[in-house]
Amino acid sequence: MSKTQRSQRDLNAAAEHVAYEIRMLISIAQRLKPEPDPGTAVTAAAPDELEVRNGLLEAFTLHVRNLWHFLWPLNPRNRNDDILAEHYGGEPAAWDRTDPSGKGTELCHRVNKEVAHLTYTRTAVGPEAKGWDCISIAVRLVDGLVAFREAAGTQIPAELSDAIGEASKWKEATVAAERSTSNSGEERLLDRVARGPIYNATTTSPATVPITGV
Repeated sequence: MSKTQRSQRDLNAAAEHVAYEIRMLISIAQRLKPEPDPGTAVTAAAPDELEVRNGLLEAFTLHVRNLWHFLWPLNPRNRNDDILAEHYGGEPAAWDRTDPSGKGTELCHRVNKEVAHLTYTRTAVGPEAKGWDCISIAVRLVDGLVAFREAAGTQIPAELSDAIGEASKWKEATVAAERSTSNSGEERLLDRVARGPIYNATTTSPATVPITGV
């Protein structure tokens, strides 16, 4: 993967925008997290505010796509203007290991087909396959961001480093909360991170949030 040289001024300015994406990702993931009771329907707002929930989920998927592309560029061509993790130094292989199967590409393809664009693919997705496991998606991204920060070290501007640190603390608290509700809480969460429902949920479980009404 080739590296484009950027001035420190450019990198400092870009860091502000990446930090914003991270903070928004975590904030929205918290609002969309599932109810603790497995028998309770997942909602991010009152039942009569489906538009608000859908809007939050659409915003969440946009931040996911942006950050995934920051860590793992989706298209090797025509990205001279894109802000990428590799610009800050470190070897991409260091954070590539957090997405060893490359499933993030499938996730971003799903965002494109089901949210960002009007497609015929969207019309073929049934209610049972509309779930988005927002917590697990965010956790996977945080893992990649933490690995990136460790690899790039002091080359990362403070604002971006701080945002990644905040996200890491959120992940730790989320795993701890999952553990408190189940003896295998951490394993259950990490299992969701590693498996398909993150990327293309086949069931609308308490861990997933569907876009409703479309």
